[in-house]
This record gives sequence, structure tokens and C-alpha cells, in this order.
Amino acid sequence: MDKCLTEEDDKDANFSSKKMSSLKQANKARAPEKSIFRPSINETIRCIEQTFTIIKKIPDSQKIQKTKAETNGTENKNYSEKENATEKENVVEKKKVAEMENVAEKYRKYEVERQSTKTKHLKTKKAKKIKIEEGKHLLRALLIKIRDSIQYLDRRVKITKLVTSWVQDNFRILFFKLWDGTGTCLLNIPLYTIEWTIEFFVTLFVTVKKLPKWLETVFFGNSLHDAAMKGDLKICHELVSKGVSIDALDRWERTALYYAVISHGLDVTQYLLMKGANPNAKPRYLSETMLQAAAMDGCLDICRLLVAKGATINATALYYAVSFNKVDVTRYLLENGANLNAKHLVYSDIPFNRETVLHTAVRVATLEICQLLVAKGATVDALDSGDRTPLYYAITLEKLDVTRYLLENGANLNAKHLVYTDIPFNRETVLHTAVRVATLEICQLLVAKGATVDALDSGDRTPLYYAITLEKLDVTRYLLETGANPNANCAYVFRHSIVKCRLLHVAARQGNLDICQLLVSKGADVNCLNSNEETPLMIVLKNYLSLRRQCTFWQIFGKNPVSSRNHPQNHLAIAEYLLKNIGVSELKKDVEDKYKKYLYLIFQNKSFED
Repeated sequence: MDKCLTEEDDKDANFSSKKMSSLKQANKARAPEKSIFRPSINETIRCIEQTFTIIKKIPDSQKIQKTKAETNGTENKNYSEKENATEKENVVEKKKVAEMENVAEKYRKYEVERQSTKTKHLKTKKAKKIKIEEGKHLLRALLIKIRDSIQYLDRRVKITKLVTSWVQDNFRILFFKLWDGTGTCLLNIPLYTIEWTIEFFVTLFVTVKKLPKWLETVFFGNSLHDAAMKGDLKICHELVSKGVSIDALDRWERTALYYAVISHGLDVTQYLLMKGANPNAKPRYLSETMLQAAAMDGCLDICRLLVAKGATINATALYYAVSFNKVDVTRYLLENGANLNAKHLVYSDIPFNRETVLHTAVRVATLEICQLLVAKGATVDALDSGDRTPLYYAITLEKLDVTRYLLENGANLNAKHLVYTDIPFNRETVLHTAVRVATLEICQLLVAKGATVDALDSGDRTPLYYAITLEKLDVTRYLLETGANPNANCAYVFRHSIVKCRLLHVAARQGNLDICQLLVSKGADVNCLNSNEETPLMIVLKNYLSLRRQCTFWQIFGKNPVSSRNHPQNHLAIAEYLLKNIGVSELKKDVEDKYKKYLYLIFQNKSFED
């Protein structure tokens, strides 16, 4: 392009120079004419040059077409480039969509595989469980068959071949049932132990000719035990007819009759008793007798069968019937002569852990059974090994209806019993017990029935003492209204020594203003002395100063508050109340001034001497 432009410029310059020379020659040849204005040559040349420069600036048609073509080409190029870019973007997006679809398809396949493996795992687990159960049943049947074959087949027959051939046939089935390819049984028992057990049974009979008693039912008990537990009368009849011992014992020394009783099998129980089963056979390890088991479950028909066949009725079967609230069985045993006042063990063979059935009925049974026992002649004031009466248990368990019934039937209100242990000086009346652990209603019932309000326990403490120490305001008010002595002597332990005092000393030491006001209003002596020659006021002030010294400023005045019993202000209020009742209306000025001086020292947790 640049070369073309320069050539055209040279042509234009040559054309202009030739034209100028021709014009000069024409001017010389032509005659001069007169004119108004004639420009000089230099001016004309300048004008011509200016026109040529203007003409040069104006583009010609070829140049315009070229520039248009060039612009159209660039535009086409840009448009094609844009189209290519959009096509590339579309291709990339399509690739991304395809990749996402592949990922989603892989995830779907993974989910399907996971679900299938899960279902397969559950199926295999279930199948394994079923296989284990089948193996257990087969193993059990195998061992029982071996035992019964050894025990009951004719001894003169060559039993070894019969048993071993039967074992070999069944052991193959057992092997395939339990074998999982790992060398161990699915029951977590090595197969060689099962094989060794079977061989042990066979060789033991061959050598000893008789199984020992402990090994007769070493695994699952006698087959008669199993039939009795299931209540299968037909199998029991077949086994007994083949010579199976009715009184054969398992490892716990239980007979088949015991299993028939606990499984409530009335027909099997009747059949075994008819065949001569012992109804008084007692298992080992503190297990109950058959009559006790039947009474516990409330099986009245089985109890009648056992008693009719000679079961011992006084073997504390009544205790089990009462303990489990079996009214019908209790009534039946009482009608057939059960001992009401026999003392039995409550939990174990500890000799001082004995009580009567009335004690048991009051503790765990209903009022109906208590009424039934008392109506049949149970001793209302019978003592257990802790010298406690049934009334004591009725009060401690807050059974108001049972307490009222025992009192109506002549229970002793003032009998002293042991509180916790067999220590001889740890005795109290039922009113002491009611004040300690029961409600106001039971206390009112006892007092209305004639309980001594000022009765003393082994520590010379009245029921009012326990009401004050336990801060039972309603019980304290009731006892004072019914005539309790507010000036009764008592004792409490203070710094490893016993201090003999009055009830007001105890209330002042407790820091209970309401109880102090009750005692003083009922005539308590404000100036009484204890064994340390201290009045209630002195005890209150001592407690006030010691608590004030122990408590911080924030514990007394709001933050981290202490309990009302240990709050110094509470003891100070009791001191002011006692001072008013002594005759002094307010604190003297000199004492008040000293108190203000020492107040800062007390807050700083320092003593007066410091």
C-alpha cells in the first residue's frame, strides 16, 4: 500500500511540474493584456500547491473501496472469532454436562450395589442366625440322645457299636450345619470339643458302665425335665413308662416336678404326683420348694394338689404368698393350718434377720391380707429379731390405713423397739418413730389412741425433742397443744461431749425463731441452765459470733447467701426476742457502741483480741 501511494505521488508531482512549465511558455508567447488584477507567479504557484494538497487529502474511490473491504474483513473476522468462541464454550458446557451425567450414573450404580450388598449382608446374617439356632437344637438333641441311649438301653447289648454308628451319622449332619469353613463352629466352640464330648460319653459308659449322678444331666437336664417344663404330658408318660426316674435331679438338684410347677403345668404336676414324685424335694442354692413356688405364682390348684400329696405347709410357703399379694393362696394356706407366728428369714441365713408373716404383710402387702392374718389369729405385737412390732413398719412406711387397723386391734403404742441395730440403748417408742419419719396425721392418730406424749427413749429424749431438731413446726405445735412438756430435759452432743440441757437450748442452738417463740409462749424457762451453766441467750450469742466470724460480708448481705439456719441475723433475732422476754427491752448503749467498734474487725475475719 505504501509503495503504491508513493508512485502516485511522484506522478502527480511530474504532472504538476510539466503543467507549470507549459503555462510559463504560454504566458511568454501571449501578448500582455490589461487587467484589473493580475496575481504574481509565486502566488499562483502557492495557490496551485494548496489545491494539490487539498486534493491529496481527499481519498479517491479505489482507496475508499479498499478501506471498506478492509473494514468488512475485520468485522467478518471478529464475527467468526466470536462464533468460534461460542462454539468452544458450548462444547465445554456439553463436556461438563456429560461428566456430571457420568458421575450421577456412577453414584446410582454405587447406591444400587450398596443396597444389594446390604440386603445380602442381612440375608446372610439372618441365615447364619438360623443356622446357629438349628445347630444348637441339633447339638442338644444329639447330647440328650447319647445320654438317654447310654442310660436307658439294655446294658447287655453291645451298646458301643449302636451309639457310635448313630453318632457318626448325626455328627455328619451336625458338621455340615455348624461348619463355616474357618475350622471353628458357628457357636464359637471348636468342633473337636464337640467330638471329644461325644467320645467322652461313649468311653465313660464303656469303662465305668454307669454315669455319675452329676453327669446325668450335665448339659440340659433330663429329657423328663424338658418335657415337664414344656408341659408335654404325652412325652412325660412315654419316658416314665420306659423307666425314667421321676425324682432324677439336674445340676441344681431340681426334679421334674419342680419344672412342672414353675411352668404352671397342672396336668403334668398331677401325673407326676400320681406316679410318686416327692412334693417336698428342695433344690440347692436357696431355691424355693415346690409349694413355695406355687404360692409365689398364685397357682391355687397346684397348691391344693401339693398339699393333698403331703407337701409341708409350714415350710414358709405362707411368706411367699403374702410377699406377692396372693390373697386366695394365703386364705387357702391359713385354712389348712399354716403357722401364722413362725419367724422366717427375710433375705439370708443371718440369724437376727427374722420376722413373722404379719411383719411381711405390713411391709409389702395390702390391708386385705393384713386383715386376713389378724382375723386368723396373728399376734399384733409380735417382735422380729430387732424387737420391732408390725406397727413400727406401718408407721415408717407411712401406711395410715394399716396403722389405724393395727391400733384398732390392740397394738401396743408404748412398746420400745430398736431403731437401727441391736445396740441395747438404741430404743424408742412408735411416737418417736412417727415424729422422726412419718406425717402429722399419723402422729395425731397415735396420740388420739393414747400414746404417751412425753415418753422417753433410751437417750432420755421426748418426741418433742425430735420435732425440734428436725424443725417440724406443725408437729411441734401439735405436741405442745396436746400437753408436751416444754421444759423437758434432754441431751445433745457438742464437741465430743454430751451436754444435758432443756428443749429451749436445743431450739436456740438450731437457730429457729418460730420454734423458740412457740416454746416460750407455752411456758419454757428463758433463764434455764444446761450442764455447762449456759442460758439459751448465751448459746445464741455464741453461735451468732462464731457464724459472723465464719461468714463473709457478701454472704451476710446478699451475694452468695447462706442458709437461714446458719445466718447470723437469724441468731441475732432470737437473741433480741429472748432479751425482750427476760425483761430488757433493748441493748444498752455501751454494749451497742462496743458492737459498732468490733463490727469492722468481725468483717475483716479477726478476733476481738487482735
